[in-house]
Amino acid sequence: MPLIYKPRWSLTTKLIVTSALVEAVLLGFLVWNNTTLTQARLTKQKQEEITEFAKFVSSTLAAALLRHDDMEIQEITAQLVKSPKLSYVAIKSPTDNIIAQAGTHNDTYFEGQDFLSYARTVSYTDAYLLVIPLQKNNIALGKLQLEFITRDINSLAKEVKNQGIVNALIILVVTVIVLYLLLSALTKSIKHLNTAMTEYIDHHQVNTPIFHSDDEVGTLGKTFDNLINTIRHGEDALKESKDFVQAILDNSPTVIYAKDMAGRYLLANKQFTRLLDANVEQILGKTDFDLFPHNVAKQFHDSDQNVLATRSMKKYEQLIPNGNDLKIYITTKFCLFDKHDRASAICGISTDISDRIRSEQRLKESEENLRSLANNAIDGILVNKKGKHVFTNQRMADMLNTTVEDILGTDQDFVLHPDEKNNVTQRFQRRLKGQNEPIQYETLFIDRKSGEPVPVELTAFICQWDGEPSGVVFVRDITDRKKTEAELKRYREQLEQMVSERTSELESAIRELESFSYSVSHDLRSPLRSIDGFSQLIMDDYRDRLDEQGIEYLTRVRKSAQRMAQLIDDILLLSRVSRHKLALTTVDLSKIATESVATLKELQNDRIVHVTIEPNMSARGDHRLLSIVMNNLLDNAWKYTGLIEQATIECGCKRENGKAIYFVADNGSGFDMQYAEKLFGPFQRLHGTDEFPGTGIGLATVKRIIDRHGGKVWAESQPGKGATFFFTLEPSSDNVSESKDL
Repeated sequence: MPLIYKPRWSLTTKLIVTSALVEAVLLGFLVWNNTTLTQARLTKQKQEEITEFAKFVSSTLAAALLRHDDMEIQEITAQLVKSPKLSYVAIKSPTDNIIAQAGTHNDTYFEGQDFLSYARTVSYTDAYLLVIPLQKNNIALGKLQLEFITRDINSLAKEVKNQGIVNALIILVVTVIVLYLLLSALTKSIKHLNTAMTEYIDHHQVNTPIFHSDDEVGTLGKTFDNLINTIRHGEDALKESKDFVQAILDNSPTVIYAKDMAGRYLLANKQFTRLLDANVEQILGKTDFDLFPHNVAKQFHDSDQNVLATRSMKKYEQLIPNGNDLKIYITTKFCLFDKHDRASAICGISTDISDRIRSEQRLKESEENLRSLANNAIDGILVNKKGKHVFTNQRMADMLNTTVEDILGTDQDFVLHPDEKNNVTQRFQRRLKGQNEPIQYETLFIDRKSGEPVPVELTAFICQWDGEPSGVVFVRDITDRKKTEAELKRYREQLEQMVSERTSELESAIRELESFSYSVSHDLRSPLRSIDGFSQLIMDDYRDRLDEQGIEYLTRVRKSAQRMAQLIDDILLLSRVSRHKLALTTVDLSKIATESVATLKELQNDRIVHVTIEPNMSARGDHRLLSIVMNNLLDNAWKYTGLIEQATIECGCKRENGKAIYFVADNGSGFDMQYAEKLFGPFQRLHGTDEFPGTGIGLATVKRIIDRHGGKVWAESQPGKGATFFFTLEPSSDNVSESKDL
């Protein structure tokens, strides 16, 4: 709490306020006096002006009255009221009858009163009425009433007053500023000293500079500096000592605390605050019953009382809750004594052993689990350190037809078959040296009772065992596998022989079938060509001898012969497709489709078909076979749109789930989807030959080519609404030759 008295107003403020009040009174008097003098001067000037004007007007009107010239009187009256100085003019007869008047009369004033007396009496009103007797040669001719406008005196007086007030305010503000600057400079040293003292008392530090001049204030500042430096040196030494002790306590890995005789905490280090998740201020002054559950606090209290009663050091193992966990501490407690050897406090040092206890428990469980795992493993396990087996499992003992105890302490000669000793030893030595050596290989162990070799598969690696590099080997008995491999080898050899024999027979049968197919096709083509040719000759040479029915019969014979020839060609094509070995390359389907459509247009140039082909459409496959696919599908679309007036065909590609799906769509006759499965079978047709010609082999050929490419082909259609044929291509590399050219 500050000890320095702080007045409500500073010395500078008091001096400035006092000076400002005095100057305000003086300036107010000056403004009032200046306004009064200005009004008096203006009033006097106005009176002189009115007097001169009245003399001039009265002499002029007296002459006109004497002549009884009413017109001149009216004209003079009208001219007078136009003056900005007058608001009302009236000429009266000696009997107060109005002879002439002009303007607006505001009020009635007493006659015979001069303007100066009037102005003082009525406090400078806006108008003044002057009554002047009119006479000539001592003959009373009448009266002249002139009402003068005097508001200009008031306006000018107000302007003078307002300007005086503004000037007074400016002078007052300038004076206050000048006084503030002068007094601030004069009292700056005192303020700095006062601020510095306040800073040190409140915050134990001085940020405000103190002026060291040669006057009394400067001397006081020097004395204050010396006093502050002396106090600081003492505080720094005390703080350094305190910080040194506190740093030791806070950086200690143990919990350190001290309590008074009533159990209130006097000291707590950072480890204690972390334990309670609180700051020091929340701990100091509290008891164990304020900070811990009652049962834990009771345990701490009883141990404290035991230490106080025995006045000796005690050790306790304590469980302290920490959130949802329990911490295990070893606590050492002892008393602190005052100069009279009386116990004044209890100090405690607690070490967290939770992790160590848990680690020991986990290590024990891990060893038990490892031992159980090793003993129940299907593979044998051997650990060899410095040439001796230091660990093995029961499976290893069973494999060698011996016991675990017999294996432990032996070297590798005990387990290895003599024929494999050198190989395994060399592998192990190279692995110990860090050389690149396969970690898995096959070798032979020995049956300790029969002496027979035991074929095993070893998986070996280097690990640390009791702090030293050791070899660890997993051993798998492969006796059954070796027997199975031998049996499989025998079966494989038999199978390869059978496949070779059957392949030879199949190749011979295929060659015979090909020879037969070509022979049949050749033998069939000759009579078909003869039938077609002779039918044509009969039609040409004997047309005049045949009736229409005979000509029709010959036409049918020719068509049947031609269809039979086409059927033979399609069957041969279908067989060649099945035997053709794929030569994969990137095929430009757009180019193939464009060429196919161009050919169709040349053959039937009388048809108008709108064809859309997606550009840059490519696929991976056999160029010749994919050309057959595109030609067949486009030929079908061209054929089945033959009865449509505005035929359209679209050839394109779309993607679904990253897979390319190619399609050929038309708006032709279409078909019923319940017969869709028949489309791709040989000789299957959904339309008669008289309606749409064909052999029924084309789509079967398409399906066989797509199947060979590992793809899929299907169709979607509605009768009278066209059809769309889709296909995918996923060519396999099996039995395929890579080629760019066919």
